[in-house]
Amino acid sequence: MTDYRRAGATLARATKDRASVASSITAIAPDEALGAFVVGAMLGSFGFHWRSTGARGGSGRSHRAGRHDRRGRR
Repeated sequence: MTDYRRAGATLARATKDRASVASSITAIAPDEALGAFVVGAMLGSFGFHWRSTGARGGSGRSHRAGRHDRRGRR
């Protein structure tokens, strides 16, 4: 599971300035790996700032990931 967590963190850091990101990790990963991938993405996108108003330029939006079958259904 460490590889999937690392992949999620790498994706999050590489796409920090993007409005949205899509991944096909669910097509190749076992069910248990999706949680590790999401945790890695959350940790990789985390940023700490001393400002009382928060980070500059962040969207403040979060999106939930889901598992879909090959036809795109949940």
